[in-house]
Parts: sequence; structure tokens; C-alpha cells
Amino acid sequence: METIVKVALKIAHNDGIFSYSINEKLCESEIFGRRVKVELKNRLMTGAVIGIDDSCKNKFKIKEIIEIIDDEPIITKEQFELMKFTSRYYFNDLGTCVHLAVPKNEKAHRIKKVFPKTHKNLSQLSVEQNSLSQRIKSNLSGAYLLEGITGSGKTHIYIDIANTVLEQKKSVLFIVPEISLTPQLVERVEKALGQKAVVMHSNVSPAQKRDGIFHLLSNDSQILIGARSAIFAPLKNLGLIVVDEEHDSSLKQEDSPQYNARDLALWRAKNERACIILGSATPSLESIYNVQNKKLTHLKLEHRFHQDSKLADIEVIDLKERFDDVDFRTQDLSKSSGSKMCILSRPLVNAIKESIEQDLQVLLFLNQRGYARFGVCYQCGTMVECPHCSVGLTYYQKRQSLVCHQCQHVEYAQSTCKNCLNDSIRFVGLGTERLHEEVKLLFPDLVIERLDRDVIQSQIRLEKVLKSMHDRTAHILIGTQMIAKGHDFLHVGLVGVVCADVGLSMPDFRAAEKTFQLLTQVAGRAGRGQKRGKAIIQTFNPSHPSIYFCKNYDSKGFIQQELALRKRFNQPPFSRAVLLRAEHKNADIAQSAVTKAHHFLKAHHHLQLLGPTPSSIERINNRYRFQLLALSPSTKMLHQSIAQLKNNSTMVEFINKNKVRFTIDVDPQTTG
Repeated sequence: METIVKVALKIAHNDGIFSYSINEKLCESEIFGRRVKVELKNRLMTGAVIGIDDSCKNKFKIKEIIEIIDDEPIITKEQFELMKFTSRYYFNDLGTCVHLAVPKNEKAHRIKKVFPKTHKNLSQLSVEQNSLSQRIKSNLSGAYLLEGITGSGKTHIYIDIANTVLEQKKSVLFIVPEISLTPQLVERVEKALGQKAVVMHSNVSPAQKRDGIFHLLSNDSQILIGARSAIFAPLKNLGLIVVDEEHDSSLKQEDSPQYNARDLALWRAKNERACIILGSATPSLESIYNVQNKKLTHLKLEHRFHQDSKLADIEVIDLKERFDDVDFRTQDLSKSSGSKMCILSRPLVNAIKESIEQDLQVLLFLNQRGYARFGVCYQCGTMVECPHCSVGLTYYQKRQSLVCHQCQHVEYAQSTCKNCLNDSIRFVGLGTERLHEEVKLLFPDLVIERLDRDVIQSQIRLEKVLKSMHDRTAHILIGTQMIAKGHDFLHVGLVGVVCADVGLSMPDFRAAEKTFQLLTQVAGRAGRGQKRGKAIIQTFNPSHPSIYFCKNYDSKGFIQQELALRKRFNQPPFSRAVLLRAEHKNADIAQSAVTKAHHFLKAHHHLQLLGPTPSSIERINNRYRFQLLALSPSTKMLHQSIAQLKNNSTMVEFINKNKVRFTIDVDPQTTG
């Protein structure tokens, strides 16, 4: 008997769903969720069966499925519900969303693996922690925002709740924003709960991910720890989702489909009647708004877990007043043409010396990679830009190269200006590579490590750097935001923020919020042991609210002020946002696409439209970018308007005819 099934393919046509016949007598429950090989336009593709298709029987001849890959389903019905919601909410093809959970490795056999159980080693909770844990246990289908100052022991509560959920024979999902946090959390969770966890993130191979999916499906393991994509994993009988650092923007996928793992976690937990805990020392304004609207229960940890551990004292250094107060070796006259570039102020240098003398470690934070931020001709003023993007190239001294962080273009660094041909190119600005060099000049006998995406090319290298901090073989760790969150280094006595202004100039209404969160998080790395720590923040804007409120650990004050500003200008969370962007090699065509979108949407009077404007980076990889931001107080009405735009025949015809790359970013994290 012939059965016609719907197969989800990763293709942007027909919603990614195509019909195929199968010459096996299989009911829907047997074939649903299994991977198959099919042919589409003479291409062999892997898809996943998502249901029976009764609509096209006896209408036309359709192709047969070539091969069934899996012996049993790898997609659960609960997963599929999440995929359908993701497709609807984020305006993405269903086929693409299904493939977020489909393993790339096509080998069908399963390797049975026994995950050995060991003795549990649960930590003793403090009175404060136990009180909050009991509140959560009283309603294990609730949604909670767990706000706790850095070092307060939020992870202890996560694990205590997870233990209760596992005893109920349910599964647990931990989501973390950075893979740098994964090894530490895996070790703690496995040791405390006495069983191995499945791990999923970008450094996990396709074969490992496939095996992890099989282990979850067969209940070999009931614990999954992963980055944002882990939200789509097949957890059976889901009992708990923990989203750590819920405020972090890296929980948002920037490539299509542009989903937010935190928001999908809230939906999945509600749909599967699971408990969800959003944890942060600096909650997002969206979560605070959800607390105010009774969608989340707000729980607070006011004290650090270790009784002797206190929040670090924060000192703010005004760099405008420090041009003459700089160690000569950090002025680097040969590379900055005599300008006194304040890399490390004297108070920060002295504080580093003092910490090292006390046998304490130091973190130096600078959220900028490379050696110098840009090159400029000192004769004609021409910037050294990427030939494919409207951004400056970042200079890397060690490899003598210029790199574009947008399209990854690389070229050899030269001092000759391409415009005036003078030998007058100078590289200015500051990145972690240069900071590492300058610190090494000041402290040649110390072990200095770097942690950023240029250095950490593998999981092995990442774990080696983290181990050097925990083993105290490293004295100073220099890094970007990878060092700012989640790490529990017990012997860090000083955190130095080299330039707090890097993120404040971003063309984004969230710039102040992100800066406050980042500074508070990185300051919280200091003083986690018995000795009180210190944080020094160097800035050109000491009176900026992000820095002023951070200095006093006044999260409540910052949130009140920022929410008032957002409400005044009708910005999220008081409205919902969709960013529409058109990209094309021809600037006029890209602009026309966004202009047409604006013309269509301006008739929808509930919308506030900002644009059309060029994106903050107008050209990437030889494609011009124009955008339109749509805001509305109603999620439903906003989505209805965008859906009508997406299906508008004139708009669709223009996009298809001109091959415009048109993206719809729902709840964007960046609006520049």
C-alpha cells in the first residue's frame, strides 16, 4: 500500500515541505520523525518525515522516498510543536526550523552506551538558597526569574531543583550563552547529580551530536547541557529548563532562523508543563517587564554563597584626566605617533602589582579583538577599509594581517596608503592582542593568558586556558566578554576594565543596558574567595548611567531609569519590534525593497516605523543593506501586519525578480 508523506527539507521554497510516496505499509506513528533520503530537482537530499499527506492522493505522480535512514523516530511530537511555533513566530520556513534539530551525520546505526551512575555530591544550600529552592519546588510547573548577585550561588539552586526533577523520572535542560561556560557547568552538574550529561554546542561534531540525540531518545541520559540550539533537542518527559545568564544577547541566533533561545524556552516549558528558571545577576528588561505583568515569579539572592565573600569595591578612572598619568611603556610612541594613548592608567598598574604581590590573580577586560581597531593615513586621512564591506579592517600584529570581522577578508598589512601612496598608514585604537603585548612589557616575568575568539580555536585550547586560571598557573587573564560571565575563579583579586566605552557608541537602543550588564558581570569575577576583591573601570564617560549605576551595584536604579526611557520612546519591552532588512549588490534595489515595505506598512496605523535607512554597516560582502524597524504595542497586530507584507504579491514579485535577500528579524537584539 502506497503512503504519501510530508518531508521537511532545508530549502527556502514551499515552506520547505514536499510530498513523497513510500512503498511500505507504515502508519503515521511509525514513519513520523524519521530521516529519509529523497530527490529534489536531481539533487539527493536528507529530510525528515513530519506527517501523512492526504491532500495530493490520485492528483499527480510524485517521487518515491529513496531510503529511510533511521530505524525509529529522532523527532518527538513535542519537538515538532516547538518547530512549528518557531516557524510561525519568526517567519521562517518550517523545513528550515525542522532541520535545527536534525543531525547532519547520516549514519543510521545507534551505538548503545551505558552512562554509569555515581554517588551524588549535592552542595549544602544556605538558608537563603534553600528558602528560594523550596518556593520553586512548591510549583514545579512555574516560570521563575532567579536574580542573584554575582557569586550568590544560583547554580546550587539549579542543581537542587534538577535533582528533584530527576527523582521524578523527568529530564533536565541547561542552556548557557557561551561555550566557554560549558565545561565548568558540565563538571559541576555531573559531580553533583551523579550521572553523565549530553553536551551540545558548536564545537561538538555532527557524529557526537547524533549520538547525543540517540542517548536522549533512549533515556541513556536525562540531562542535556548546551548552547542556544539545545532548545530543539529531543528531551522526553521534560521537567526543567534552566536558562543561565538569561539576559545575554548571544542566546539570540543572528543567522536565519533568528530565534531567541530564552523566549523559545519559555514557550516550550509552558507547552510541556515543565518548570523554567531564568537566571541572571543583571536581568534583561524584558524579563523584569514579564515579572511586572505576572508572567514570571521574581526570586532574589541578596548575598554571596561564601560567607566571607563580598562584592568587589569598584573604582572608576576618568581617562580624560589621565593622559599624563601613564607608564611610559604603555604609550607605545612608535605606533601611535607620539599621542599619549592611555592603555593602563597608573592606578590600574599599581593595583595589578598589589594583587600579584598578594598572590592573587588579575582579569583585564577589553571587548575588542585584534591589535588595533583601524588603520588611517596620517597624510590624507584615508581609512583602511575592507574592499567588500563598509568597515575598517582590524590589525593583527603577530601575523601582520588585516582582517574584516564581517566577511572574514584577510590581507597583508602595509604602511603604504593606497590613496596617496605615502608611507603613512598608522594603526590606532586598542584590542586584546595589543593589550597582551603592553601588559607583557610591564610584567615580563608573569604568565599572561588571552581568552578571545582569535585565540580559542578549539575546545582543548579553551579548557587549557580555563584550567590555568583554576590551577593558578596563570597570573593575568586578558579577554573579551568571554571572561565576563559565569566563571568562578576563586583567586581573582582584581578586575580591570581597560575601556568601558566600547559598547556605548553602538547605534542600538540596548547599548546602555548591555554595557551595564557586561560591566556588572565582569566586576563580579573579583573577590569570590576569602579576600575582598577590587574592580577598576577606565572610561571617558564616568557619569554615564551604565557606569554610574554599576559603580554602586544599583541594578534597581538602572532598571527604573532605563525602563522610564524605553516607555517614553515606545521601545521594547513596552512595544514589540521587527527589523526588516534588504540586501543586494545594487544599493538602489536594496533601498527600493525596504521603501516598498515602508509604503505597504504605513497604512497599518498601529505601527511605528523607523526608516528606511542604511544599516549601521551599509555594505557587507559586497551587498548593500537597508532596513526598516517596525514597532507596535501589540504582538498579535504586529505579526499580522508583517505576515501580510510577507505574502503581498507585489512585494514577493519584486524580491524574487531582483533576487533580494530580505530578512525578517523578530525581537531583534541589535537594531543598527
